[in-house]
Amino acid sequence: MTDRAAVAPLPDETPIVDLPLRSAVRNALRFGGVLALGDLRAMGDRELMALRNFGRRALADVRTLVPAPGGSMGAEVTIAGRAFTLGTVYAPLPRVYGHARRRLLSFIPGGPLPGGRVEVAVLPPGNRRVMAGEVWAAWAGEPVEDGSGKVGR
Repeated sequence: MTDRAAVAPLPDETPIVDLPLRSAVRNALRFGGVLALGDLRAMGDRELMALRNFGRRALADVRTLVPAPGGSMGAEVTIAGRAFTLGTVYAPLPRVYGHARRRLLSFIPGGPLPGGRVEVAVLPPGNRRVMAGEVWAAWAGEPVEDGSGKVGR
């Protein structure tokens, strides 16, 4: 079993000191106020790199255990009961407000937004927006382009 597989089922309340990380990484996290696994799961790479004494090697150590929030491009996610693919461009459903196509960038389940936090890029010009998962699922129609730029599906 890999370390990532061993960490995945652990509850968010698991202390950082209980994770199989080098002591320097644990110290940097602890001094940065990251005390539990749930905190670590919610942090993006930029937030981690902003911590004092936290470098690329520490980031690599953390990401071998805990994936970045929102998943990776091409990953399938379920938002408000519908399946979507990260990195894919979607058109709006017929008769729905907002005619511009949107690329699904990330999804973080839970949190204060109903249905989770969805980040999209409005095309063109690519401005990023955050939406509630329930709003995204009610807006998104069929995919019009996958992550590679190919039309259709």
